[in-house]
Amino acid sequence: MDIDFWTQVTNDARKLIDTEAFLCTSVYSCVLSQHSFEAALSFILAKKNSKQSPGSHAIKRNFSTKLCHSSVDS
Repeated sequence: MDIDFWTQVTNDARKLIDTEAFLCTSVYSCVLSQHSFEAALSFILAKKNSKQSPGSHAIKRNFSTKLCHSSVDS
């Protein structure tokens, strides 16, 4: 059975929180609450930059838009 990349990541994330409960909040917010790899990546980058920039939501939106357009163009 062929499983796509994002499905494998979310399956592994679920297994991780079953064994490492202290990571539950981070894994859920960074992986399981996101709808795609691009969304997760933009969320993490926006979160990382939020300490330096007040516009983390705008950064996330811009990364998501750019990544989604580049995926379609490929």
